[in-house]
Amino acid sequence: EHATDEERKQWAVGLGMIKKDVLEDSEPASDIEEDSEESSTVADNKDAETPAAYNETTHHMSRFDLARQLLSAPKIGLLDRLQEISGVEVVMFSRSVKGTAGEDLAGSRETLADGVTSATTSFTKLLDEIAARENCTAAIVISDGVDTSGEKPLSQLKQLSGQSRSIFSILAGSVSQPVDLAIESTDHPESVYKKDQPLIRVRATTHGYEGRNVTVTLTDVATGNRMTQEVLGGERFADVEFSPVLNTPGRQRFIVDVSPSAELNANQGSALEETQQDNNQQEFAINVIDDTTRILLVDGEARWEFRFLDAAFERDDRVNLNAVLFEQPYLGLLPHSFFDSSLPNAKTSAGPFEEMDMVIWGDADPKSVDQGTWEKLERFVGERGGTLVVSAGKRHFSAVMQNPILAKMMPIEHFRHIESNRNETTPSPNLRGFHLKLTPQGEQHPVMKLDTDNAQNLKAWANLPGHFHGLVGDPKPGAVVLATPVGGTISSTTTRPAGAIVVQNYGLGRVLWLGIDSTWRWRS
Repeated sequence: EHATDEERKQWAVGLGMIKKDVLEDSEPASDIEEDSEESSTVADNKDAETPAAYNETTHHMSRFDLARQLLSAPKIGLLDRLQEISGVEVVMFSRSVKGTAGEDLAGSRETLADGVTSATTSFTKLLDEIAARENCTAAIVISDGVDTSGEKPLSQLKQLSGQSRSIFSILAGSVSQPVDLAIESTDHPESVYKKDQPLIRVRATTHGYEGRNVTVTLTDVATGNRMTQEVLGGERFADVEFSPVLNTPGRQRFIVDVSPSAELNANQGSALEETQQDNNQQEFAINVIDDTTRILLVDGEARWEFRFLDAAFERDDRVNLNAVLFEQPYLGLLPHSFFDSSLPNAKTSAGPFEEMDMVIWGDADPKSVDQGTWEKLERFVGERGGTLVVSAGKRHFSAVMQNPILAKMMPIEHFRHIESNRNETTPSPNLRGFHLKLTPQGEQHPVMKLDTDNAQNLKAWANLPGHFHGLVGDPKPGAVVLATPVGGTISSTTTRPAGAIVVQNYGLGRVLWLGIDSTWRWRS
């Protein structure tokens, strides 16, 4: 409000937002002559002291120099103008906050940064400092807007809002990116079995290394074993995947780092000087479990799906399986039926799910268990962090959804049948029925991985045999659709894709909906 149009334009020239000749062409001489005395003085001294003369090479300046010029440019510097209406204090911040005098801005960056931690930028510390000063009525923040601390200063912002203190921001950006290699993120499972090959995804930034080779390395801290991959710099992100074999039980630590490829860059020019190197690596850990997963498989009758799952889990030495079949023929030739016909420990206070890691509920009548057992199942998922998988069935699914506890836990609603619209007489099983297509979220979810390589995983899903019966539903808020049907006719009641495989967190655990009862067709 206190700056003239001419001053605003001159600030824009000083910051490199418009060129000097554009400013000169847009201001006729008559406007300068009729302006106020202060503005006339600025115009008369344009060659000596205007922002254009103060910095003729704005495009080659660092963000620090741009910010310093904005604050202290002669005649129109922000500090001089603000001091005309109020007291002003200058502070510098990163992880810590340091006060400085306006005249000290003319010094070197190293001198100004003395005592300020440069590795991390935290707006939380700055906002705490502002809130602690009773005589501070407003703040102007000049920053690139990047907070690298990982903190969320919501409480500080609410406090300042309650104190009616205004915060104005000036974005100090740059058209040129800094020369910097960094590990942006790592994606890995928290726990795996012994002898597993977990998929570890690494995203690295390669700013300033356009056309140069960089090396991403995964190091096992305990053994020193290293896996490396070469990537070509230039893109904003470089995604790399590792799949080490983990044979040692316990918590395994890894370090992933990115660095210039010295051997391959030997003929590509001299080494570049990075802005900072403390972000070139990250450390993480994976728990390697030398144990078994305890699964409770529940179904109504020995349908094909039950037989397939029972046989598959029995062959896996990492699984401790309890199978329950409520309806099965019993000829009296054996002391008891082959499968248990009731849930184990159903009458005890602990219940049948106390020792389980996962419960798979198939096409079973919910009336086969009492209300107390359903309540224990809900506590198993919500409080103990267990996993519940609900598989579609032809006989009892409508009754299952009438159970209030299970309906509440399900990740979908508004169920509909899928009708295949393909020719069912084709001889190839891969061309019959409807198929499942992974969503973008499903492509990344570990439960949908048939191959660690993403392209091979998509190919494997595309080549699986189709299905003739299925149920889909609309995902509840917060649920993630992992797969949708292809080649089937369904009616939708929402703009979101109808989910054939849907997962959702429920309390500390999770619930997975499997809308098909023919995974046995994938047995080959």
